[in-house]
Amino acid sequence: MDPPPSFDWDFKDEWSLWVLDNGLPELPATVSLGQSVPIARWSGARLGAVLQVSRDEDEGDDYLDTNVQVFWRTPDGWETSDAEGGSNWLGHNLEAPGLPPRGVHFAHVHCSGNLCAGDGVAGADASVVELLDEDGVTRRPIESPLRAFIVVFDSRTVATVRVLDESGNAMAEHRYPSPPWSASK
Repeated sequence: MDPPPSFDWDFKDEWSLWVLDNGLPELPATVSLGQSVPIARWSGARLGAVLQVSRDEDEGDDYLDTNVQVFWRTPDGWETSDAEGGSNWLGHNLEAPGLPPRGVHFAHVHCSGNLCAGDGVAGADASVVELLDEDGVTRRPIESPLRAFIVVFDSRTVATVRVLDESGNAMAEHRYPSPPWSASK
């Protein structure tokens, strides 16, 4: 499967599906108005999530926003959840935020139905993001040149995310408790 032809907003969904199975594309130097660029992904055995950055405009000011999409893996491929969410990106350009080498910033949580995705950024020493949830421990490398990461978990359970350095030492940990609005198991 070839990647979408451009980062145009109209291809946002196609990019999310493509990166879940193929990895992140080479990032452009900038994000233009009307574009959305995937910067982090989580591709698990049951669940997936993609974090994209887009350039928006409001009253003449332009800025970067994040957009999160969450997915279930089905026998036929990935199925998207009902809703998307996001927040402001931590900078005005497509560059890694200026964190200290061992710094970690847990940024945003987006929930859609029973799925929640948590995203953030980490300093240069970060190597792996680890998720401990009902499926056990799952580790994924931090692939993003922007040092961005995303995880996805079932909101009806507690999930713990740890960011690890190359030696496997924890740099930061964040616990996502079951939100009060989620259904109980």
